[in-house]
Amino acid sequence: MTHASATPLPAPRRRPLRLAACAALLALLGACAGPRPAATLLTLPPTPPAAATPTMAPGPVVVVRRIALPEYLQSRRVRYRSGSSTLEEWPHVAWAERIDVGASRHLVAGLRAALPGWVVCESDCPSGPDERLLKVELASFDYDRAARTVHGEARISIAAPAAPQRLLRTTVHREALAVGADTPEGQAQAMAQLLQQVARAAAAELEASRGTPR
Repeated sequence: MTHASATPLPAPRRRPLRLAACAALLALLGACAGPRPAATLLTLPPTPPAAATPTMAPGPVVVVRRIALPEYLQSRRVRYRSGSSTLEEWPHVAWAERIDVGASRHLVAGLRAALPGWVVCESDCPSGPDERLLKVELASFDYDRAARTVHGEARISIAAPAAPQRLLRTTVHREALAVGADTPEGQAQAMAQLLQQVARAAAAELEASRGTPR
């Protein structure tokens, strides 16, 4: 008796199904991730307008160098202190300009308000017999988020720029200011206020330096 041979069944077409499943999974993951939110640009608050001063003979001149900041603050990221030796960043927030540029602008504005009889400049300064060179170095300029406080430590140095340059006065000014709102804007507001305090301290040192022999 002759038996007919069995016809083999075709193998299941699994590869296209696997590819379709992978494509669907990738599409689902992409939909969940979504586009990254754009960064919000943050600045220090605007400096107050300078008060109009009557025309008079040029007074003493102070040349202001750009503020020196710690390396960890020289970033577009807006950072705050989360521990004694740790930093974190506000998500999706970036400085609109270099923080040392904005900080220097606030320092100069504060000096002009505190020294109405002085010529305060950063470049192209007129020279005179009563000229000073001001350098401010911020060893710390941190928002302690747990304490809701901005801490600053500024080394203020005043020199006579005429060669050979000679250091006339140096002091360290420390300041701590409470932060109103626990937000990037609140941090920026407190930083600007701290810079005004540093400017007033530097102005007092500049006035005192006028009695120092050159």
